[in-house]
Amino acid sequence: EPWLDGWTVQLLDSQGLVVQTAVTSGRDMNLDGRIDAETEGGWYQFVVSDDQAYSVRQILPNGWVQTAEISFDTSSPASQQINDLQLRQRVSYYLNAGGLGEKWLYSDTRGWHYITPDGVLYRWTGGGLTPLRGTKVADVGTEYFADPTLLFNGQYSSESDANQSVIARTDFGNAEVGEVRGRAWLDFYSNGQRDTIELVPDVFVLYPADPLPEGSEWFYDYENAVWYIIDADGNPSYFGPNEDDGGDDFNRTNPGNIQARTFIEQETEPWINGRTVELVDRNGNVVATTTTQSIDFNNDGTIQPETERGWYVFEDVPSGDYTVRMPSQSGWMVTAPVSETQATAISVDAAYGLERTLSDFFNWGHENERWVLDRNHRWNYILPDGRLYEWTVGSNSANGGLQGTLRATLSAEYYNDLNLLTDPPAAVVTVSVRSGAVADDVLFGNHRMLDELIGSL
Repeated sequence: EPWLDGWTVQLLDSQGLVVQTAVTSGRDMNLDGRIDAETEGGWYQFVVSDDQAYSVRQILPNGWVQTAEISFDTSSPASQQINDLQLRQRVSYYLNAGGLGEKWLYSDTRGWHYITPDGVLYRWTGGGLTPLRGTKVADVGTEYFADPTLLFNGQYSSESDANQSVIARTDFGNAEVGEVRGRAWLDFYSNGQRDTIELVPDVFVLYPADPLPEGSEWFYDYENAVWYIIDADGNPSYFGPNEDDGGDDFNRTNPGNIQARTFIEQETEPWINGRTVELVDRNGNVVATTTTQSIDFNNDGTIQPETERGWYVFEDVPSGDYTVRMPSQSGWMVTAPVSETQATAISVDAAYGLERTLSDFFNWGHENERWVLDRNHRWNYILPDGRLYEWTVGSNSANGGLQGTLRATLSAEYYNDLNLLTDPPAAVVTVSVRSGAVADDVLFGNHRMLDELIGSL
C-alpha cells in the first residue's frame, strides 16, 4: 500500500488553533537525487518548539475516509522503559522508609520502585526494608527526586531525547470510499417482484372522482375490485370500491351517449419512503442505518415518484464486504430479496407473532413435532417437513391423533432451527465495496399487511 503525496496536514496548538500547514511529498532522505516511493514518499514535517503541546490532523478530500492514525514513540529506549512503568504516588512517598532518604513510587505492572536523593531509580526486590535492596532501572537525575511527578504520565525524557530532531511522528491511513445504495418499493401483490399491471382491455374501471391530496395517486387492487390511495411517500391507505363506477367497457349500443370518462389503463407498484435499511460489516456490526427517502437528483425542485422516491444511500463506505438488510417491522413483510419460503416465514411471524417457550415439548403429540406460542397464546406446532399448524385444542394421540389448521408450508430448516420461525431474518444481501465505486443497487420489496390496514379503519 503506497504512501500518499499531496495530502494537507495541519498542526494545531493546545487551544486547537491551526498554527502550521504542510503538504505530504517525497523527501530525498539519502540525497541520492531520486525519491524512493517506499521509504521517501508521503512525508510531512513541522518545525516546532519543544516546550509546547501540539496535535496534527489531515484534511480529507471528497471521496476519502481516514482509516488509521498511528502515533509512534520517538523517545529513546531509556525513556520508553521508564514511561512504560506508568509510575504514580500511592498514598504518600513514604520518605526514608528504607533508611536511604528515598521516595517511593508505584507501578501497576511492575510494583514498588524508589528513587534516591542522587536521582537513581530502583525497582524494589521485595523482602524487608532494611537493608533496602533494589534493581537499578535508570539514573534519571536529581530533579526527578525533587519532584517525582515529572516521572508520571509518560513525561520522563532522557538527555538523548533532548538532542533528537524528531520529537513526534504520526502516520495516517486513508482509503478511497465507495457508495452503497438502492430502493424499496411497495410490493402490493406480495410476489417479490415489482409489478406493472396492464388493466385494459381485460379490466375497465373508472378513477374515483374524489380529489386526491397533493402528491398522492390512485392504485387499483384488481383482485378485490377496490381502490387505495398512495401518498407522497408511497404508503397505501384503503379507499374502497368506486361507487360511481358504472362498469363501462366501451361496448354500449349507443356510443353517442358515452360521456368523456377516465379509465385506469396501467399501474406500477410504487417506490416507498420511510423504510429502515441497515449496513452491516463482515463482523456483524451495524455500521450505518438510514431510511428510504425522496432525492431530487436533477435539482428541479420537484420529486418524480418513479425515479426519485424510495432511495437509501450509504456514502463514504470504506472498501470491504457488507450486508445490506431491512429489519422486519410490525404490519409489514419484506418480500425481496428473499426466497419464497423466507418471505412466508416473515409473513407468518408478522401475522401471528410466534415465540419460543422454555421447552419445545418435542413429540408431545407423537408426531415428532415441536411447539411454539403465538401472540394470542395459542399453541402451534411444526412437523419435521416444515408444515406449521395451529393446534386444534384437545386433539392428541389418545383421541384420534394430533390435529390442527395449516398456517404455512415452510421447510425442514425451520423445524431444525425454531429461531428462524420465531425471529425470521430480514432480507439480506451481501455487497462488495471497492475504492471509488458505487455498488450495485439493492432493491427491497415491502408488502403492507392489507387485512390489518383495512381492519384498522
